[in-house]
Order: sequence, then C-alpha cells, then structure tokens
Amino acid sequence: MGVVYPTILLSRTHWRSFPVQVPSTLQTRLWNYFDSSTVWMCRDLSRNELVCMKAMVSNYPSVERELRAFELLATASTLSKTIGKKHVRHAEDQFKLDHAGRTYQFLIHDPLGFPFSQLHEMPGYTLPLERAQISVLEVLKAVYYLHINAHVIHTDIQTRNMLLSVETPEVLTEMEDLEVAQPSARKMTAETAVFLSREPYGECERWIGDKSSLVLCDFGEARPGGSSHTGLIQPGPFRAPEVILEIPWSEPVDIWNVGCVSWNMMFGTHLFPRKASVDNAGEEVKTKEDMHHLARMVALLGRPPAELLQKAGPRALHFFYANGTPKVEVPNISFESLLEENLKRIDQPLERERFLRFLRRCLTWTAETRATVIDLILEYESWVPKDPQSPM
Repeated sequence: MGVVYPTILLSRTHWRSFPVQVPSTLQTRLWNYFDSSTVWMCRDLSRNELVCMKAMVSNYPSVERELRAFELLATASTLSKTIGKKHVRHAEDQFKLDHAGRTYQFLIHDPLGFPFSQLHEMPGYTLPLERAQISVLEVLKAVYYLHINAHVIHTDIQTRNMLLSVETPEVLTEMEDLEVAQPSARKMTAETAVFLSREPYGECERWIGDKSSLVLCDFGEARPGGSSHTGLIQPGPFRAPEVILEIPWSEPVDIWNVGCVSWNMMFGTHLFPRKASVDNAGEEVKTKEDMHHLARMVALLGRPPAELLQKAGPRALHFFYANGTPKVEVPNISFESLLEENLKRIDQPLERERFLRFLRRCLTWTAETRATVIDLILEYESWVPKDPQSPM
C-alpha cells in the first residue's frame, strides 16, 4: 500500500490518504502528492490507456467542493457551445473505496504534463512572449467555460494550477517502462509503504512545445456560480480587494485573479507580493500584511471608492482612515513604472499600451466595474497572435 507522505509525517497523517498498491489493479506509479490528494499515473487495463488517478484525502474540506465542481463540469461538457472546454480539466471517471473505517474518493483524468509555474523555473529557459500571450488567452477561455457553461467560480487561479498538455505523448509510455525496469524508491512498513515521487522523464522539449496547451485544474476551492459567497479564498498574491475586506464575493474574483496571474505568466513575478505563510499567522500579522497589500493596490489603482469601504463596514477601519487614506505608506509605483522594469519582455509601445489596458479592466476596486470574461476575450484575441492549435 502506498501512502505518499514522507515517513516523518506518517504518525499524524495515518490513513488520511488511501494506501495505493504499486502494482495494483491499475498499474501505477506515484506522480506527485499534495495536502489534499496524491496523484498517480496508472494504466487503465479495461481501456489499455494511461490515465491520471487523483486519490483524495479522506474527510478533507476540499473534497466535497471538488466533487461538486466536477459534477457541474460534466453537465457543461454536454452543451453544444463549449468555448474553452479543452482548457479545463474534466473527470473521465470517479469512484470511491472504503478502508480502515474511512471512505476515499478517486478521480480519473487524462494525463497532463508540467505546471505552468515550472516554465519560469527551468534553467536556461525563457518563455517566449507570444507563448505567454496565447496562454493568457487560454486562461480567459477556461474562465469563460467555467462561468458561462459550468456556473463555477474557480477562486484559485494560479500558475501551479495550470497544467500543460504533453507535447510528445510517447514520453508517458517511456515513464511507465522505466517504472517497470527501475521501480520507484519506497519504504515498506507492516501496514503500508511510503513511495518517493520521481522527476518527469525525458527532455523538456518532449513535454513542452508548440502543441502544448494550457489546462486549468484543481477545483478544491471552487464554489457554485450565480450567487454570492463569503470566506477567505485565493492565494495571497492573487487575492481580490473584496476578499481582504470581507465583502461577499462572486464570479468577478476570478477576473481579478486573471489580471494578477497574467502579470505572473508574462514576467514570472507578482504584482502584489505577499508572504506565503502569513495566512496561518496570528491576526496582528495578517492585518499588517493586508494593510501593505491594500496600500499597493492604492498605488496602482488609486484610492478605493467610498461605497466599497462602506460595504466593508468596521473592517475597513483596520486599513484606511475615514477619508479613505491608507494607514500605511503607499509605495511609489505604478503599472507603467513596473512595466519599465520589463522593457526587454514587452518592448513595443502598442503592446505595452494594450497589456496595461487589459490589466486595468481586470483589476478594479469594485467587482461591478471589472470587465466580463467575454469582453476580455473579444478584446484580447483581437491583438494576441492566433494559436493554430487552439480553436475556440
């Protein structure tokens, strides 16, 4: 059985993850592990095809949200007009198993490759501007599909949740052959085994190329669309102002996400840098980080509208004086000054102007003034190079 956590964690994660056998009913190798799931590459013997199996942690809060999102996606996939469908991961199958008094949910997906986040981390690799622009358009099409067809709010749009389709599918079969010839390292115990995940096999060019398209994944934080929600969502650097101010939010939080992640995809940096550990810190530390986060928004967007602060009520006074002035120093930056630091990336004035207009339509203080995803698609695709591999 294969619980995919380091040995030191076994005592406190005992039976949180279903113990997968390697080999088992599905010929299996560990692909990766996360807080809420383990991911395995398997051969489905009934179809004789390689698939990706996501084994979800028992009783984890995100499991029900993810299953509900895939139900909505399954319904949406039957619609005739499916703009962006190919850029959203769907579940090809799902099942559940009982073990040690717990129930475990499993999802079956088509296998995909690297997360987009790795492109900026590869030594000697520079993501071509045209490829980055096309990828932003693919994200927009994915969001259109989620909002319009599936009625899903993703809430967690970041580059680590965007996987790229595999340029040369044969590399997956070669990984399978390698697993048979050289099995993954593992530690056996009386009850289970701990497996070590392995790096992808083969040259980077076999995984990423002209045929690779972006697929938005991971729906553990997704919420049903068509209504307002409350509660903390989004990774810190991509968090919308209404979330920080604890105002009810809906689909426009994804549009804010798109604006932030577009900058990240283009340049590999964050418009709103934020310490990853802050959300788990005490209230005083979180409030201080939120103050600087909102002050940076003021630098880029101007002061928040009075009606937004009124909606936030007493919480707004943690960050702003009554006249809307931030309680911490506003950094001396602008979209233009930040873009000046990246002139080697976008050196044409017209391209810079278009990109800044796009950002300003995504990143507004109020949800009501943000552009809709269809408006953004129509504008963006009018000047982004057409991807011959990506029909609407």
